[in-house]
Amino acid sequence: MPINAEIYARIKEGIGPERAPGLIAHLAYRTETGLRYVDVWETKDDFEAFEHDRLHPVVHSLLQEMLGFIPPEPPRTILDIVDAWTAEYTTRRRPLRDRRRRAAADGPPGGDHRFAGQRRRRPAV
Repeated sequence: MPINAEIYARIKEGIGPERAPGLIAHLAYRTETGLRYVDVWETKDDFEAFEHDRLHPVVHSLLQEMLGFIPPEPPRTILDIVDAWTAEYTTRRRPLRDRRRRAAADGPPGGDHRFAGQRRRRPAV
């Protein structure tokens, strides 16, 4: 059942602000028929624990309130993820503010493909 931004906000409020263990990324996006989402989890077990403990209690009560019943689960597409880059991925190495400060001190990267804040190596004299 596609949802709108109002229902999505109610779900988020019910789930709470604390990050779920194993969640790598969550993206909610608009389509012509309503909101959809994509989640990336470290393991299937992490997702199933979140779904059982936090998501279903909130969503099921909303569906019961709105529809008078709980419809079957929508189909899922499970992907075998090879790699996922998120903002947290880069901040694990160094806080973002430090990377920005160092990047500003080093000047623009000039077309090379290094991470923001990576120091240029100067030749030994």
